This record gives sequence, structure tokens and C-alpha cells, in this order.
Amino acid sequence: MVSDRLKKVAMCGLLLAVVCSGWEKAQAGDSATGQPQAQPASLHKKATSAHKTGNHLLIPLPADEVVGRQDVEYTCSLDDKKAGDDVRSLRTSLPVGRFTVTYLTADIMALAVLPVDGRVVVFANVVAADGAKYVAGHYSWWAKGDEVTFGREDKDGVSFACHVVPAVGASAVH
Repeated sequence: MVSDRLKKVAMCGLLLAVVCSGWEKAQAGDSATGQPQAQPASLHKKATSAHKTGNHLLIPLPADEVVGRQDVEYTCSLDDKKAGDDVRSLRTSLPVGRFTVTYLTADIMALAVLPVDGRVVVFANVVAADGAKYVAGHYSWWAKGDEVTFGREDKDGVSFACHVVPAVGASAVH
């Protein structure tokens, strides 16, 4: 089962969902002839909204590319008395309590996938002086050791800290 999933990842690329829709159909081929089926013309049309259960993001990679994945639990804190209105507003963008961030790596690519404003948002790694900085739109997620700063790229000083929830006998590495 795990071996089959790894084969799917190698053939489909980096998946940000468990399902690689279409791979199973293409691999199964025509049951009468055993030949792979042609890709439907609809795959070449402009992207449209999909049903929530079928949403996924596919990034094509070479078949021999190794994809790394690490799920890290975080909690965020904020001193409401010291924080300004912009920071308090930004704090509502992330879940209250514990939440999981998934780090995905392949060759020189690194992504962080986290819940922001009730949606799954993919952050891309960018050059930073230290730590691992990820950006999506006007948000940034900057990991330095076991502490992360979540902030607004378009507003100086609008950020707050999140911390790794320690797993028993493990530490986070991004």
C-alpha cells in the first residue's frame, strides 16, 4: 500500500492532497485492450472550480524526485494589551489552539501549507537572512528554530509569534 502511494507520488509529482485523481484511471487503461487511455481534452482547458472533495494541487516533478514531508503542530500567543489593532486582527487569521503546518520539500523547492482565514494556503520558500521564510500573498511564515513569526508583508511590524508544540522525544526541523 505504501509502495503504491510512493509510485503514485513519483508519477504524479508533488501532491498537496492524498489523492492523485486521474492517475489510477490512466494506469488502469482500457479494460478491454489493456492500453492506457488518452488524457481527456478537458485537462487542457482553463482551470475551473472543482468540488471540494476533489480539490488538489499537482506540481509535476521528475519520476525519481524524492518528496519530503513533515507535519508540525503549532500554537500562537499574543499579548492583547501590548498588541495593536492590526496585530489582533491578524491573529484571527490563524486557528485558535493547536494547528498543523505541513512542510513539503523536493530538490530546491520548499513549501509550507497552513490554515489561514479558514482556507488551506500554500506558502513558497523565499530567500531570508536566517531561518526558513515562506510567503503567500501578503502573509509571511518565518521559522527560526522552534519559533515562527506570522506576519503581513505589506505592513511593517504587524506580526506575532507561534511556537512548536513539542512532540515526545522530537524537535522540529524545517
